[in-house]
Order: sequence, then structure tokens, then C-alpha cells
Amino acid sequence: MFNKNVIALATGLTMLMTMSMALASNVDVTAGVNNYFDVYVNYSAITWTGLTSPSSNTTAIDASTGIYNATIITNSNYKLTASGTDFTDGGSGTIAIANLLFQSVTSIVAIDLADAVKLTTGGAVVQDNIAFADKDTYHGYWINIPSAQLAGSYTSDVTLTYENV
Repeated sequence: MFNKNVIALATGLTMLMTMSMALASNVDVTAGVNNYFDVYVNYSAITWTGLTSPSSNTTAIDASTGIYNATIITNSNYKLTASGTDFTDGGSGTIAIANLLFQSVTSIVAIDLADAVKLTTGGAVVQDNIAFADKDTYHGYWINIPSAQLAGSYTSDVTLTYENV
């Protein structure tokens, strides 16, 4: 004959041993997100005609229509700097690049000479640490023609540099 107490005790020990076998462990999980950054400047030239010497803060033709704009697609903060070469007529006539002012804003109605920066050959910070988002930006340009400027057609190259910060 079997002793019922021994069988019950043996069953209880088996259950106790099975329950004590559970273990827990922490696992660190890391996800790295790559940076992406695309800029599309949607114009290639700015032209002024009929300027007189001297003249101050003449707005680029059609600037108020939003024709000068760029599309930024990014997932990181960025800054914008602008630089340029001095204007030249191909001969002895020059106009310093500091006579060109530039602004970049996210709303066409916000374009305002008061917030524009003078360009330099080394680069002027237009906006710094701009919060990331896909957005369109609108550019304003103004030019000053110095007193007694030699008549002619002057050209310059402007470089807009968008970079992650």
C-alpha cells in the first residue's frame, strides 16, 4: 500500500522546483537614425535693370511673389550662410558684395529688409540652428549701388550653404 502523505509531499516538491526555475534578464536596445538633408534652390538667377547711381535697398524684381525660394527636406537642425564674389563688369568696374543684402524666411509675407544680412566674401550667417522640418523658404534680395558707380552690367556669384548643426 502507498502512503498518501508521501505522494502529496513528492508532488508538492516537484511543483516548487518547477516554479523556482524562472529567470529574468535585461537587454539594452539601441536604434541609430541616419541623417538626411536635401536642398532644392528653385531659381538660378536674379536680375536688376535700370538702376541708378546712387540707389539704396532696391528689391529684386518679383521678390514679393515668392519666385526666389528653396525647399529643405531634413531630419536635423541646420544653419544657412550666404557668401558671394564682388560684382564685376568684366573690366575695371566693381561693386563690393557687401552691397547685396539677403534674407531667408518661411513665410513670403515675412520678407523684410530690416532682417536682411549683408553678404561677404567669407560668408554671413543668415540663420543659425533652424529647427528641422520639411519646409519651403523664401528669399529676399536687395542691392545698393554706390555713388559715382561706373555704368555697366555687373555680375556676381552667390553661394547659399545649408549645413547640419
